[in-house]
Amino acid sequence: MFPFIFAAGAAGSSAFFAKARPFLLAASLLSIAFAFYQRWRAKQCQCKPSLLSTIVLWFSVVTVLMFFLFPQVIANLVANVLARSVVGAIVLFVVYYLYLGSTVPTGQQPLVRLDNSNIETLKKSFNDSADSVRVMVMLSPT
Repeated sequence: MFPFIFAAGAAGSSAFFAKARPFLLAASLLSIAFAFYQRWRAKQCQCKPSLLSTIVLWFSVVTVLMFFLFPQVIANLVANVLARSVVGAIVLFVVYYLYLGSTVPTGQQPLVRLDNSNIETLKKSFNDSADSVRVMVMLSPT
């Protein structure tokens, strides 16, 4: 259900951002122009801008220009990276669930996967503890 909700939300937000794109690009360009103005003003006051601020400013210029000039390339890149990271997360979850997720806290009996060979042991253990509270949770993969 989550992928459908995520897809609907992404579609709705992309429609909003498609309409707001010109305004967002204008705000980005104005912000960069203001940053260059501040840098110029700092030089007028005999203040030397730091190396970090120079790197961040030029990285911002390159990033905004890339988004401005090549929006589809950036969208495809983000989509591919996002798709790969989602697939990677799912694979890691499945590996953890199947191979690493069967550990229990100390003092607790180990988890058991039920099949025809051990169902009688479960019945015996369940019936032997009739004087205590018993809770059984059975999960089905279907």
